[in-house]
Amino acid sequence: MSEALFRLDITDLTAVPKGLPLIVLLRPTTDVCDMFEMVEHHLLVHTEPRRLLHFEPDLLLDYRARRPEMLFKVDRIVSYEPPELALHLCTDSIGNNFLLLSGFEPDYKWDSFITALLLLIETLRVRLTVCMHSLPMPVPHTRPITKTLSGTLQEFITANSDWQPVTPIAANLGHVLEYRLSQAEADVIGCTLLLPQYLTSSTYPGAALAAISLVSRITDLIISTEDLLASDQAFNEEIAEQVAGATDHQEMIARLEARYDAFMQQHSANRDETTLQPEPSETDEQTIPSAEQLAAEFTQFLESSGNDPKFNAANLGEADQSQQADKSAGEQAKRDDTPNPNNSES
Repeated sequence: MSEALFRLDITDLTAVPKGLPLIVLLRPTTDVCDMFEMVEHHLLVHTEPRRLLHFEPDLLLDYRARRPEMLFKVDRIVSYEPPELALHLCTDSIGNNFLLLSGFEPDYKWDSFITALLLLIETLRVRLTVCMHSLPMPVPHTRPITKTLSGTLQEFITANSDWQPVTPIAANLGHVLEYRLSQAEADVIGCTLLLPQYLTSSTYPGAALAAISLVSRITDLIISTEDLLASDQAFNEEIAEQVAGATDHQEMIARLEARYDAFMQQHSANRDETTLQPEPSETDEQTIPSAEQLAAEFTQFLESSGNDPKFNAANLGEADQSQQADKSAGEQAKRDDTPNPNNSES
């Protein structure tokens, strides 16, 4: 007898309002700019969520690939937070209901999961499914975040998609869901945000802001973002302050800006443009670094300035951040210089 993939948290699923939009946030192993984590947290804090059902992680998750976080305190383990994938009924700022499926992206049983999800979508008569994705790209953080849209809402997609490539992609479960819904001629839209590659490992509030803004445009939901706006402003001020003292990084970002502006101008003139990188001139080829080079150099710069390259919006502005980093480095150096009796020769 096969085990059920999900368990209800309410007695009667048919009592849930019908015809609502569904937002799908399946957090991948690598969460670019922590976009999924921030958007999920923001929505669960600001939309009065009520959990309708949850999926069984033991059936869907590879724990060794994505180990759950625990807290070790002095001499014991004091907390354990198992991973969660759940469907919530949420309410926006003006009382509109919507559904939110958020949590880990399943590693196993993709076909079974999609079949169960399609049945839920049919049972709840979901009017529109919005699948969120992210992709690191050689784009500057000083320009608006661009996006690639796909699905069945052709008019909206044509008017709002910034990049429409023809290319193989490594599929995630959200892509498969979009494909199956498209085949069924259901209303679905996939939203891929193209995020600065050199901020991939940073907690970048601008990514969450762009994602929520796009969801609001598609669904007409009203979701408060004041705290994200404040975090984004603090993040940008922190970046600007650090970059101001490094001429080489100012120049690299300026070149990325020039490339971005050239692409957007090209895109405006030709909606069929399929590359984010316009044909470079001979000078460009000599001076513009690759995205990988920029990411490595930018991370090295942040480390050399005494700041953790993984920015956390909650910690921005703390005066002792660099002091703590210096202290940790000093303590590590002392440990390295201390002989280890277990390694001494007999």
